[in-house]
Amino acid sequence: MKKFVLAIFLIMAVLPVFAQDLKDPYEILRNELQSRGGKEKLESITSTRTSQTIEIKAQGQKFNQKDTSIFFNPDTSTVKIYQKTTSSRGSFVLGYNGETAWKIENGKFSLIEDEDEQENVEEKTKTPYDEYEYLNPESEYYSIKLKGVKKVKGRKCYYIRIKNKDKGITTKRYIDVETFDILKDIRTDKNGTTETLYSDYKTVDGFRNPYVKEILKVTYDSPEPVNYKIVVTLLEYNGTFDETIFEPQK
Repeated sequence: MKKFVLAIFLIMAVLPVFAQDLKDPYEILRNELQSRGGKEKLESITSTRTSQTIEIKAQGQKFNQKDTSIFFNPDTSTVKIYQKTTSSRGSFVLGYNGETAWKIENGKFSLIEDEDEQENVEEKTKTPYDEYEYLNPESEYYSIKLKGVKKVKGRKCYYIRIKNKDKGITTKRYIDVETFDILKDIRTDKNGTTETLYSDYKTVDGFRNPYVKEILKVTYDSPEPVNYKIVVTLLEYNGTFDETIFEPQK
């Protein structure tokens, strides 16, 4: 019996060391991906529906808005979008049916023809997982390095630097050593720096996501930072909806 108790004690003593002693940044990133549901499950997503509240602080003022978003991927080459934002400053609807982008701004409908706005829509249609290229140690686009273990709000995290050499983006990522949840990201690109804190993780239908994000955004062309607090109130995968919402609503 004493040997059995001693064996259990040794196992319990060793397990936390293993959890906090990974040295391969790619293994850590693979574990983080698995914690969200895993590559196969994430690739099975055909639609997401999200509702959230957003508090924005900028230039000494505070704004509140509500967002509803639906992204629909009926096949690997098509993405359809519906997004609605309401606030004290008005309402805005963005739609994209896979070919035509349109908007309704404070009740006024128009097609999106401005080049910058079109680029913004195109950016939304790109896969959020970048085909997992960042997990490829032989990638010519990404450089990954484990920089050590740091604390975020008292929790030990793997600190990994991710460089996207193709787009000139550097991300400092902090991943909880026990849960493999991302607790903080600091992203720097040509426009500035965005720091995001993630919390209130929940697992629904096998998918794990943060329901609260606190964002500090500093751009090089603006003297003051902007603060966002995003709280998710609804997150649904592969649900049903009326697909006519993606069509222009004149």
